[in-house]
Amino acid sequence: MPRRYEIPSTPHNMVWGYLDSSTPHILEVSSGDTVTLHSFPSGGKETLPDDINMVPSDYLAALETLPPGPGSHFITGPIYVRGAAVGDALQIDILDVKVRQDWGFVSILPLLGTLPDEFTDYETIHPRIDRERNVCIMPWGREIPLEPFFGIIAATGSMAASSRADCAPWAFGTSLSHQPRPGRTALPNG
Repeated sequence: MPRRYEIPSTPHNMVWGYLDSSTPHILEVSSGDTVTLHSFPSGGKETLPDDINMVPSDYLAALETLPPGPGSHFITGPIYVRGAAVGDALQIDILDVKVRQDWGFVSILPLLGTLPDEFTDYETIHPRIDRERNVCIMPWGREIPLEPFFGIIAATGSMAASSRADCAPWAFGTSLSHQPRPGRTALPNG
């Protein structure tokens, strides 16, 4: 019979900015089990709002405790799938994605992105989030509907023990920022 698990966003259950096949798994599941994962937005202390009271205590603990890797994403896991063998495709159904904070951030990072020469000064703004209405409210008042996405998902398979930046594309997965809604994905395990 399938089981349900919930993994809180604690430093013990997460890494920051990297995927590493030698990281010990935090949970073993069987095919058909349901896992609820909690995490945080990517970024470091520079992305936090001025009012630190808006930041959940577990988020602050992760920022203070976890050693940052070369990437910026917080990753909950890894999770071991019993019976999965090298060469298998792992089917993962993302049932829902929810925003848990009342704020977000948008950053301009000089010399990166689509128009690197047009935006040369670092800037971060903090839209408010109305979770009940599922919108963010920009500082100048415009409301934008939210379409949260899962972010990072990967499988290590037979990958030799090594560490990789969290968002660099590779054979076993990467950032899923192109998939804004819950859905199904398959990862090669091998």
